[in-house]
Amino acid sequence: MPQVLTAALQIMSEQKDFFREIRQTKDFDKAITFIPYAQFLGVCFSEKEDDSLLSRLPFQEKISAVSHYLLCTVALWRGLWKMRPS
Repeated sequence: MPQVLTAALQIMSEQKDFFREIRQTKDFDKAITFIPYAQFLGVCFSEKEDDSLLSRLPFQEKISAVSHYLLCTVALWRGLWKMRPS
């Protein structure tokens, strides 16, 4: 299971600068236009084989990675929602 979680967090870590910028600028309109799981699903279920950890996972583990990723995304959105201006 740690490999699946690593795969799910792989793209999340690539997006950390985006979320840091939103936290600093409080530009929540920009946050609403960002759909991180679309990119994740595209990488995870792409027909193209590459060297990424995601492309090497069996299908069932990809489904688990998607679940973990969506849970992480929800946690990030909850954090952003709590920081919104009143």
